[in-house]
Amino acid sequence: MCIEGTMYRWTVCPQGYCNALSLATGAMNDTLKNFRTSHTLPPEEELRIWSYIDDIAIMDRDSFIVTSIVNQLVTHLPSKGWTFNEEKSCLHPVDDITFLGTQFIGSIRHGISHDGPDIDPLKKSLPMTKTFSAALRSPKLVSALC
Repeated sequence: MCIEGTMYRWTVCPQGYCNALSLATGAMNDTLKNFRTSHTLPPEEELRIWSYIDDIAIMDRDSFIVTSIVNQLVTHLPSKGWTFNEEKSCLHPVDDITFLGTQFIGSIRHGISHDGPDIDPLKKSLPMTKTFSAALRSPKLVSALC
């Protein structure tokens, strides 16, 4: 971004923009696609690399493969401009993880059902009261529709 002749670089995703999440997701997907094409990896049926915005989960039956992929990603991500928090990250294989509300224990998946958004309030007539208008703007409804 250039302002008055000075070039600035984003170091964090500008959350105020309505498309910030899709920008971050697209950037991460491009980075992981580049990672897959530039590294020799097991087939996608065996190695799972899942991402959501800037969170990544790596799953495989072989803990040595997971360790190798994590080490490669720890090198690859900073080279593409990403940083990661070592304290929040699990950089060694574990038998169970929780990722996006779903718990994986070995090959068994435990999770919540992800139903579609609640659009019933939108089927009603236009808001006539402040209370109904506020219900339409509730964070739950907004996040489900975004």
